Amino acid sequence: LKVVRRPYAGIAPHMLFYCSNGVVRFGVYDAAKPRLAEAGIGLRARTFLAGALAGMSSTVVLHPFLVFKTVQQANRIPAAEVAQELMRREGFRGWYRAAHVGLLRNALQIGTYFAVYDEMKALIPGPTGGALGFAANMVAGGVAGGVCWTAVMPLVATFSRLAGPAPGKRRGTSMVTVM
Repeated sequence: LKVVRRPYAGIAPHMLFYCSNGVVRFGVYDAAKPRLAEAGIGLRARTFLAGALAGMSSTVVLHPFLVFKTVQQANRIPAAEVAQELMRREGFRGWYRAAHVGLLRNALQIGTYFAVYDEMKALIPGPTGGALGFAANMVAGGVAGGVCWTAVMPLVATFSRLAGPAPGKRRGTSMVTVM
């Protein structure tokens, strides 16, 4: 019953994260793609690499939000306590735990997303000389989302294992040992 009365409780941090994520990813993607073309990189590689750069850029900017969320969820610690304890026990580096996994994950995920999306749009027949319709774009986006998440799910689990322990608790740092 409580969920029905307050369906948007706690939405502000999620909106801030996802809107910021979109701004960074699409901004970097659109800026990188023509520069990669100028460097003579082919269309498929260019699409993947622009997406990978976009994913890594969003990691650099937004990784602390994911660490914060993961620590809070894994330990059921109040938000203020997570922030205080991360700074007190681990300093700035604590906000970037498992950043190497985040960089790899987001490069692979977003590069794959944009590459598969473009490939799907090329495979779906559209009107002669025209853009694909709404439904065709939705199918392309859905397939791209499924493929990119399937590709990175082991890295998502690895990130959670590396970033999740409470502030100051021992945790591994090797992707290989926690996979």
